[in-house]
Amino acid sequence: PATSIVTLQSSFFNQQSSFVGIYDLNGRQFLEKHFISGTETIELDISGLHSGLYFCRISSNKYSITKKLFIK
Repeated sequence: PATSIVTLQSSFFNQQSSFVGIYDLNGRQFLEKHFISGTETIELDISGLHSGLYFCRISSNKYSITKKLFIK
């Protein structure tokens, strides 16, 4: 569970420009951040979000992945 900062690390970010979005269970977007290629570590400030279950979606031109994110 995360509380204030979420750190994402992947070689995926280093290869191409990407975007990260945080969504609630109803699909409402609460956070969106774009990153240029060459970034390996991404930090997201989630301190303004309420406790609960969210989805973290990472997308680029070629790929997309969605993971669960629990905020405590």
